[in-house]
Amino acid sequence: MISNKTINICTTSRCLLRCPKCIRQTSPDYRTRGHDMPIDVARKYAEYFEHILFCGQKSDPIYHEQFDELVFAVKHRDVSIATNGTGKSLEWYENIQLIKPDITWIFGLDGLPEESHKYRIGQDGVQVFEAMKFLAKDPRTKVIWQYIPFNYNEDHIEEAKELAKQHNIIFNLTISSRWDGPDDPYRPRNPELSFDRPKVHEQ
Repeated sequence: MISNKTINICTTSRCLLRCPKCIRQTSPDYRTRGHDMPIDVARKYAEYFEHILFCGQKSDPIYHEQFDELVFAVKHRDVSIATNGTGKSLEWYENIQLIKPDITWIFGLDGLPEESHKYRIGQDGVQVFEAMKFLAKDPRTKVIWQYIPFNYNEDHIEEAKELAKQHNIIFNLTISSRWDGPDDPYRPRNPELSFDRPKVHEQ
């Protein structure tokens, strides 16, 4: 359980994907903003916070050029990593596990592995799922499958749940509100699998 002494660290400005709803696509200047977090800064955060969550708001944390050193700097704390997982070898994940085996990994995989790229453009879902299975074999590690329903994957939720169960992966269905109205081409047909953000009324 996450304590009340948690910090969410955005480690870098990089991401390999081109998700249509991401601000990196709607405001391209976000792709060039920012820099990799210095290791000393992460170490300082770990002095004050019990739980470190690496979760990029407009980037993906694992693309920090010294991510292994970041994990080493905070390994004495509870650590969670939220990522799309693409582009890293099993050897890379194994190295992170050697540094800190009791990480909670949260993988954004929207659909079955072979279809997730339909929204997460550039993601190799099959490769990512192999990493998820690899990590989940370690009983010290928690692997969470974050699955956002879209119209191309809404009929595969039960199949994905069963797939997760087979490999000791926690399935987390995450309902989105990032829709451009009722005719958004990505929006699920089932109204229970989406909702609209409340409108802000000007005074």
